[in-house]
Amino acid sequence: MAVPQTSQKYDIPYYVLLQQSSSSSASPANFVHPVIEYHFADDPPSVLVPSTESESIIIVDYPGENGVLEAHSLHSSFAVSGVRVADAPGSSGEGETRRDNKIYVIETAQGRSDSDASRELGDPQMMLAQFRERNSLLRKVLHHSDVLSSNFSSDPPPKATPLTPIQYNLH
Repeated sequence: MAVPQTSQKYDIPYYVLLQQSSSSSASPANFVHPVIEYHFADDPPSVLVPSTESESIIIVDYPGENGVLEAHSLHSSFAVSGVRVADAPGSSGEGETRRDNKIYVIETAQGRSDSDASRELGDPQMMLAQFRERNSLLRKVLHHSDVLSSNFSSDPPPKATPLTPIQYNLH
């Protein structure tokens, strides 16, 4: 089957960072450069299956069905808590392939392990502090999903580019 040739160029996300939040508010955020794989919207879902237990996959639907960037985690203990978009410092859009001159910071949070939970069962003050931290994180994740759902309108969605979704693998 022949692939149709097109002269259309796409502004694809080029500057992407993951900001990994820790459960402790005292420790600073950790920024990570993800491994990026571009997948077409009509690719089989099997390409999005993690190859190992430790691999976390984030799907970024760009620009999204409603014209808004959406990010979702495929891992049960790894959540997307927000997406920030800003102008990338020093970026240039010149060249053969056009680039989106924005920097995308995908805010993430990871659940704690079972071994962490078993160590902290004895101290009520520690349990209360962790409960508050997890509640705060949960509110942030839920607010992020509310913002995404409120962006949907009754208007028909714009035509999606063929470069959706994007798969991010963390190793």
